[in-house]
Amino acid sequence: MDRTEILSVDDVILGDDLDKRLGEDKSNHKEAEDEDENTDDDDDTSQTAETNSNHDNNSEEDSKETQRSISIAWMVRKLCWICSNEAFRSNQETFRRSSIVKWFAALALDMDPADVKRCLPPIIRVLLRSIDDHNKHNDDNLKVLCQEYVELLKGVVELDFFTRTYADVQRSRQEKRLQRKRQNALEAVANPEEAATKKMKKEP
Repeated sequence: MDRTEILSVDDVILGDDLDKRLGEDKSNHKEAEDEDENTDDDDDTSQTAETNSNHDNNSEEDSKETQRSISIAWMVRKLCWICSNEAFRSNQETFRRSSIVKWFAALALDMDPADVKRCLPPIIRVLLRSIDDHNKHNDDNLKVLCQEYVELLKGVVELDFFTRTYADVQRSRQEKRLQRKRQNALEAVANPEEAATKKMKKEP
C-alpha cells in the first residue's frame, strides 16, 4: 500500500461525539495533572526539593505515556464501532470504512509495533467483516483495501503473532455465527411469525 494513498487522521470523519470524547479525555488528564501539582508537599531542603522535582517529572512522563496508549486504544475501538455501525446500517455505504482502514494503515506505520499488537484484535475483526462479506452489494474496492492492509500488518508485527491473532479472531467470529444460527432456529420454532418478519427485514 503506497503511503501517498493513506489518509491522515484529519481525513477521517469521526463525528462530534468522538471530538467531544477526546476533548473530555484531554481536559480530565489536564485537571488530574493540576491536582497532583497542587497537592505536592513543600520540602524544607533544596536537596529534597530537587529529588521530588525529578520524581514528579518522571511520574508525569509515565502518566503521559500511559494516557497516550489509553487514548489510542480507545480511538481504535471507537473507529471500529463506526465501521461496524456503517456496515450494519447500509453495506453499500463504504466511505467511512474505507477512510478508517486507510487511517489504521497510517497508524500502523507510525506506531511502535508493541502498540500495534495491543490494537490488533479489534482491527482484524473490522478487516475480516469486509473480507468475508459475500453480500452482492459488497464493495470490491473496500475488500481489496482490507486485504492490502492485512499484508501491511504482517510486515509491522511478527508474522507468528499476527497469524495467531488472526486465527483467534476468525474462530471467535465463526463461534458467534453458529451461536446466532442456533438462536435463530430456536426463535423460529418458538415464534415463527416474528422470525419470518426478521428474515424479511434482512433481505435486500
